[in-house]
Amino acid sequence: MGEELRTIGAEVGLDWPGRFRQSASSWKLTGAVHGSNDAAGTILDHRGWANHDRQTGLFSALRLPTLQTGEDRYIHPFYENDDDPGYYLTGEWRYLDQVTLQASHYDNRSKTGHSRDGQSGWRTRFNQLAMQWRLPNELTLAAQVMDGSTLAVNPGSLIIYHSDFSAFYVLFNKVSGKHSWTARYEQFSVDDLDHEPLDFSEQDGDSFMLSWQYRLSEQWRAGAEWLLFDSDRLERQLSFGQGHERINQLMLTLQYRFHN
Repeated sequence: MGEELRTIGAEVGLDWPGRFRQSASSWKLTGAVHGSNDAAGTILDHRGWANHDRQTGLFSALRLPTLQTGEDRYIHPFYENDDDPGYYLTGEWRYLDQVTLQASHYDNRSKTGHSRDGQSGWRTRFNQLAMQWRLPNELTLAAQVMDGSTLAVNPGSLIIYHSDFSAFYVLFNKVSGKHSWTARYEQFSVDDLDHEPLDFSEQDGDSFMLSWQYRLSEQWRAGAEWLLFDSDRLERQLSFGQGHERINQLMLTLQYRFHN
């Protein structure tokens, strides 16, 4: 989601810390009105989920999948298409420093069937629930589930692009002395609802990650990470004859962290 979600706007947060009320529970409510995200959903529909941590620079373009040799297609996800603001709301509850629950709703309120400078509006909405639980013995459990939809109408051809999308992950982290171990399992999908003959957005997949990190000193960290990414996408099968894709990645890291 970091590829397409970046907003320009105003955010307001209200925080009720429990320590000021002699309570174990703390509450926080955040709301924002924003623009410049009317193309969010394009990559998710045209390419599907990807498993990486790349974040797109503000006003940078994203490359769409190549459907034929020599074709380069780009979109600008951080673009204001219709001058109508979107919004998001987030509520959070914390119990001491042990449990955090969060719920969010996002809606870019983009006008479909409208185009400006060759960029079409995609109406994208989603809800997400997240949880983090700090257990005894330096063990942490985290989970998140997201469910949403995106819709666009080409103003020239009137072709409809409509997809539902969802993702879920659960993560365990264990700290033991200078060692930190993490395991994460994730499921994701895109459901094609428009059934247009030239748009095949259906995707199903899952991924599994194991990582280890060792603290050499206050500044230096060494680590290793293994990632398995397994997915099926109908468009890959129709275009290239192979819809299933399995990626194994092993990454070794050495980090230096700066301190003030």
